[in-house]
Formats: sequence, structure tokens, C-alpha cells
Amino acid sequence: MKKSIVLFSVCISLLWGCGPKSTDNHDNPQTGDSNKIQTVTKIDSASLFKPKAVQVLKAYYSALESEKIDENQFFAPDVSTFYNSQNISSSKIGESLREGFKKMDNRKITLDEDAVVCRQVPQGYELIVSGNSTHTEAAKKNVVQGVFRNRIVMNKDLKITYYNTAPDTERGTEESNELVFAEKIMVSLKNESSLNELIHPEKGVVLMYRSGAFDKIATIRNASELKSKSGNNWKKMIAVQCDGIVMNIIPSFNCDTEFKEKGCFLSPAGGFNEAARTAEELNKLNDRSINYNARERGTFKELEGMVTHQLIITESRLLLGLGQIDGKWYVLEINASKFDCSA
Repeated sequence: MKKSIVLFSVCISLLWGCGPKSTDNHDNPQTGDSNKIQTVTKIDSASLFKPKAVQVLKAYYSALESEKIDENQFFAPDVSTFYNSQNISSSKIGESLREGFKKMDNRKITLDEDAVVCRQVPQGYELIVSGNSTHTEAAKKNVVQGVFRNRIVMNKDLKITYYNTAPDTERGTEESNELVFAEKIMVSLKNESSLNELIHPEKGVVLMYRSGAFDKIATIRNASELKSKSGNNWKKMIAVQCDGIVMNIIPSFNCDTEFKEKGCFLSPAGGFNEAARTAEELNKLNDRSINYNARERGTFKELEGMVTHQLIITESRLLLGLGQIDGKWYVLEINASKFDCSA
């Protein structure tokens, strides 16, 4: 397929699902029957954003294929996620892309225009795209073909703020989909018996919470024990309210401004080690009242090592680590201290 045709397919397909709503207009409301009233269906903001986004994405994919990229033209100065990198600058993304150019030749990207989904999100506008790609390995000269499914978020200034693989949208059983499980959590947190279903009966869940000046860490195995250990944090948990779950966004936070984005945010999580690391740091304080033995630290490390996704609930200031054990989803960590700014 010629390059121009590929790029046309790429860019047009990126905006499937974002077209304007239909309108129903009279030819001329100023003439004819005075009782006729012109009616226009409101066009959603994503549809208005569409034509501008098309041009930006055309230019971006063209730059990737020609191996001539100006990252500042396409990316915001600070990008929340670029594949495995988080909170990365546009200049670092440019370095990464140019390094990738050295490893491949003859790159072609073909998107499935019928599979692209577009919607407005708190951070701007989201595009979920899938399709096929091919390139030749520069070293071995092998032709590599593959399929992909990516999620792109652009801000209102048409700059990319998020770029990563997209989660599976096959919403079959809860064991195979993290979003279905996250939605179940929203309901189960309010019910003690339902909450037990979220906790592995043998391995349990790591609980982190603030007590005085220090964090406390414990492994618990049922909702009753969770309620007993967490104290006031239990009220935060059962007060959870979400209008919906935003995918693949990590809300920015600091104790001065708190959360810039509000809601419930589900995203992939790598290198989850908050409890294990905190336990080791607390042990170094040589406080006799604080001592996490090797077995406890090993349990923290084991559970955190199975976390693949995190759910951040801004209203409750909670971070939940989610993962699968034997093909079933569980809450493996409840962190009520990460966003606790109390002394």
C-alpha cells in the first residue's frame, strides 16, 4: 500500500465515533409558515474538536514514518504517561522516538477506522485506536508485523498528554477485565459481606494507613479485620462515590493543591512496592514499637508483586492495588496513607 494511502487510513480512522450528531433544520425559518420553528441538535464538544485533531494526528504519524519528529509540535511539555514512562517531558519522548528510529526501517501504520473510539474526558479528549503495523528491523533486516491497540489523550490545545497501550474492552467475565472488577469495587466497599469477595481468603490484602506520625502496615484477610484495623479510614472507604471510572489517567497530587482531577481513576501499575519499601524504612528508625519482620515484609512484597493495576479514588484519598490470583481479580493493597497529608 502506498504511503499516502496508509497515512490517510491512519488519520481518518483515529476519529471514528466522534462525528457530529444529526440535525433537523427547516430550509428557511424566516419564510413560509410562521409556526415553523428551526430545531438544531446540539453538537458535542468532541465533534467540534475532531477536525483539528485529525490534522494534528495526520502530521504526527507522517513524522513517525518519515523519521523526522518535532516532539514539541505534538506533545505537551509534561506528559503523564508515555508507554512505560510516567511524568515524562516532551524532550525525553523525542529522545526515545529518535532512538527507536535507529532500530527500525520502513515503518508503516494502518489503523482500523471502524474500531476507533473517541470521547471527552476530564483531561481533554480520548482516542482509542487499533490496527496493524509493520517495520523492518535495522539490524537483522527482518520484517516485523504486529497488531496494536493504543489510547491517546489530547488536551484542549491539541497536545498529547497520554500515550499508551489501551486496556482490553472485552467485558465478559470479571476475571478477565480490570474495569469490570473496578466497577464491582465501587459497590462492594459499602457492604461488608461483598467486600470479603474482593480479598483473597488465604493471601489477604496489604493495608497501609496513617497513625500519628508514622504509617502502619498490616496484612488482613477479611472485611471485619479491615474495619477493625483501619479505624477512621473505614468511613472514607464506605463513602466512595464515583460517576464513572476514568481509564489510564493518574491524577496529579500534592498536599498544597491536593488532587487537580477529581473522580476514580484506573490505570496500569508497574513496580508496586509502597508497603515493602515503607516497612524497610520504618525498621531503620530503630524504634522498638516498630518492627516488621522478614516474614511480614516478604508477604508485603509478594502481594505487591502481583499488582497490575491501581485504582485511585480522590474523594476518599485511597489507592487500591489490583491484581489476579489464579485467574481471579482481587484487591491486593489498600493504601490510605499515600495521600494523607496529616502530620
